[in-house]
Amino acid sequence: MKNIVDYVEETLEPLAQRPFGPVDSLVLSQFSYIHLEEFVQGPAGVSTPVSLKELLRAECFDSLFYRVRAPQENRRLLFALAASPRFRDIGAVCAVNDLNPDLQKQFSAVTFLLGDDTVYLAFRGTDATLVGWKEDFNMAFLSPVPSQEAAVSYVETVARRTVGRLRLGGHSKGGNLAVYAAMMCSGAVQERIDAVYSHDGPGFQENILQSSAFAAIQGRVQKTLPKSSLIGMLLEHQENYTVVESSRIGIM
Repeated sequence: MKNIVDYVEETLEPLAQRPFGPVDSLVLSQFSYIHLEEFVQGPAGVSTPVSLKELLRAECFDSLFYRVRAPQENRRLLFALAASPRFRDIGAVCAVNDLNPDLQKQFSAVTFLLGDDTVYLAFRGTDATLVGWKEDFNMAFLSPVPSQEAAVSYVETVARRTVGRLRLGGHSKGGNLAVYAAMMCSGAVQERIDAVYSHDGPGFQENILQSSAFAAIQGRVQKTLPKSSLIGMLLEHQENYTVVESSRIGIM
């Protein structure tokens, strides 16, 4: 069965010829697990874009893949993106990684300038840290958790610093953060959002799903789940979702 790396290697059409879709979102959501924050300036910086092909430097690999799950598969993904006419010129900006054990907060995000007058904000899911898993457990009974609040602030900041339409997305907890940020951001920013992608992201407590804030963006949420989903079926759901045939786990 093919996976997202095969998709990157085989999909040669630029975004102008084949519009951005859920698989492209999943690719960039997975790529956000790589430690781009050491090479891409944060929201407070000048935000000079770093193209994906510029990241293909052997001297950067130790930092890029430090404590990243499935480092060999993620390295193959980087090679595929750097070679792809669809992805290689995408610029990365506004990378942030905030790990705070005292707050039980693990938040990371990066923004991709797609080159089709749209901007994609990718939120990293749970990483390999204990703090990340603690925050996941907190989501079962707390709202908002620190990363959800950080996601709203991040969207507002990126929206002020970019032009064009917005897409938000993430894998696992990152999908939850994308949906939460979309529903809680200001009305002016929300109007710029075309789509929100949640890839195997957990849901929300019932009171949030019944809120007018969620209703405002519900029709723009595209949720995908692997056949053997666990994280993505946690908590309550009102998003329509698509189940993807799958026989392996993680990036594969």
